[in-house]
Amino acid sequence: KGSTQPEKTHKTQLMMEFIENEVLEQMPSPRTFNTHLQLSMLPVGEMKARRLKAVHVYRNPKSTSVSWYHMAKVAGPQHLPVPTDTLENYFEHYFFGDKQIFGSYFGYLRQLSQFKKENPDVPIFNVAYEDFKREPGFYVRKLADFLELSVSDALCGAIAE
Repeated sequence: KGSTQPEKTHKTQLMMEFIENEVLEQMPSPRTFNTHLQLSMLPVGEMKARRLKAVHVYRNPKSTSVSWYHMAKVAGPQHLPVPTDTLENYFEHYFFGDKQIFGSYFGYLRQLSQFKKENPDVPIFNVAYEDFKREPGFYVRKLADFLELSVSDALCGAIAE
């Protein structure tokens, strides 16, 4: 929007999983949404017809595993039934187990790779969260270019700050 002011809408209000179609249709374009769904679960035909762009931010598997471990310890086995007695046991389950509650992270990444092969006409900006954190100015510029936004280097730098 040409500003460094943060979006006032809470991210859960922009989650595709929770937005009613009527609300979606009333939102002015261009619209920005987020989701935890795999791209293959989204309406690919609509994405192609409307020439939508996807920004995919992924985490290093080591970071996601540690994050999930701590969340599982807090949530307890009734909510996230995974081994949390030791980090080693959890890692064994996370990296080699086949019963992850939301599926394998590596399976998710394989699915994304397959989606990109099958849908080369769906533009996807793929970036590691850790890379974005390390070089925010560089990736803000790359993202602006991907979205075809005409913004100054000064604004990109200010956003990165």
